[in-house]
Amino acid sequence: MFYQHGSVLFPLLIVIGVILGLIYIFKQVNKLGLDKKTYERLIVVFSYAGIAFYIGARFFDDLFHYINGEGWGKGGITFLGGMISAMTTLVILFLIFLKPLRKQFFKIINIVSMGIILGHAVGRVGCFCAGCCYGEVSESKLAVHFPGDATLTKTPNGIYRIVVIGSDGYKKLFNQKLAELNYDENKIYTDYNEINLYYTLALQYAENTKLLPTQLFETTFLLLLFVALYFIKKYQMPLYVISYGIFRFLIEFKRFDNRGSTNLGISPSQLLSILIVIVGLVFIYLYYYFNKKKQMEI
Repeated sequence: MFYQHGSVLFPLLIVIGVILGLIYIFKQVNKLGLDKKTYERLIVVFSYAGIAFYIGARFFDDLFHYINGEGWGKGGITFLGGMISAMTTLVILFLIFLKPLRKQFFKIINIVSMGIILGHAVGRVGCFCAGCCYGEVSESKLAVHFPGDATLTKTPNGIYRIVVIGSDGYKKLFNQKLAELNYDENKIYTDYNEINLYYTLALQYAENTKLLPTQLFETTFLLLLFVALYFIKKYQMPLYVISYGIFRFLIEFKRFDNRGSTNLGISPSQLLSILIVIVGLVFIYLYYYFNKKKQMEI
């Protein structure tokens, strides 16, 4: 089944995205002509930033799900939380341990940003294969069926249970229909006709309802952004975070998966999107300020 392969493709494409991003980063860094000691320190700084990315991605998602009353450890990962943590770590460690490279700070952070864009674009294809980060119900020609399956089982003591497997998008549709039908998952069902009605209606809905592939929309945007910034050269980091922040804020309105809560009427990712847009604007000012003084290379 496709969804079984998708569960394998998801981590595989994440790894491929990370590798491609790192290849781009180190290929560009090698052009800077760094001495061995500085180069090794830069690798260490990148490594700590990578660790910070994972920690931040888990922490922020858990935090917002906790605020939503779901308990700690109920979240997954959020890219924006990871990016903010990684970038913050990179800037701090760079300024402390890579003083000889301070004049090339903006140039290096531009390189890192381009690597992130490339890796993120590939990673979102993995999300599509796994059926997570999906969009809302739609009859658009762009909408797709996310695969899955469900079975009605009977235990030896005569109790019927519905078991749903497959992509997250399929499970969401199936469980949503069960909720609409007032199915009680805590109830003990021994009447086949009663539970079979729930099962049949939910199965039909999940198999015949399409969702927007917001993962592929994001991949397309990121690849176009990568190409555009590759030719622009300067200001890549702030232009990246500003444009992605705006895009992510807007695409969140089309997301259908569990977004968490901020109690502000917007999703956690929209709140973080606003934050990174502000960061991007600050960096544009810093670019202008230091470029005017010619203290750093852009």
